[in-house]
Amino acid sequence: MVTLDIEYGPVGDNQDQFWEPRHGDEAYITLPTTIPSLAEYYEKLPSLSHVVETTKVGLPVRQQNSSVLDALSPELIYLIIEYLDMSCVNSLRAASGYVAQLPLNSAFWRKRINRDQPWLYDLPEDQDSNSVDWAQTYKDLLRRSEESFDGHIRGLVNRRRIWDLCDQISETYLETKE
Repeated sequence: MVTLDIEYGPVGDNQDQFWEPRHGDEAYITLPTTIPSLAEYYEKLPSLSHVVETTKVGLPVRQQNSSVLDALSPELIYLIIEYLDMSCVNSLRAASGYVAQLPLNSAFWRKRINRDQPWLYDLPEDQDSNSVDWAQTYKDLLRRSEESFDGHIRGLVNRRRIWDLCDQISETYLETKE
């Protein structure tokens, strides 16, 4: 017999084995598919407050105590960081002054939303990418999907929790299927 070792999220810790409404736990019993406040956010995505320069940005200055990373082209570094978790990207930028100087443009952040927040499957695709501040959108929606954040969106918190559960179940299922 296979038992599932699944983390159900704080709702399991707060409510033993029962699913009943309790004051303060409403985030877990809200509909995860239709979220009016998320739809409102989508309608008013943050826009870039600054004018995007069309001139080519110069290459970062290479340090005298250069590392192996400093020898790589910016294009190659961008390809590498596209596959790293954000904590690793931040560590890499902290470890290398050259990498830290490479700007993370709006297109980078738009891709990160798709990669790091798959529960935002209904994010509008037809937005004008040049006018949306995708870095701010990434940060806003990540925070608003965390229950500990005061401005969280209840349905989004629940959607993220369910998505994480589905990931755990699918991993266990695929291991068992093999």
